Amino acid sequence: MKRIGKKIEGLNYKKREATYAIIERKEDKKIAIASANGYFFLFGGGIEQGENEIEALKREMLEETRLYHSKHPIF
Repeated sequence: MKRIGKKIEGLNYKKREATYAIIERKEDKKIAIASANGYFFLFGGGIEQGENEIEALKREMLEETRLYHSKHPIF
């Protein structure tokens, strides 16, 4: 499994299915990404039991950006 950062001994790492998005504004082609502590991340996260990839991405986008998915044609 590809990992970013240092492995912390004593933690149990496991593979988790996930979904991520890149948001592009059509008018100026700027891309929105998440940023924290000097690192950059795509919006998204783990797929919960019973969700498909699109449902999980809608939920994650709402949680992380507060953007309502019906405004975006991909959904």
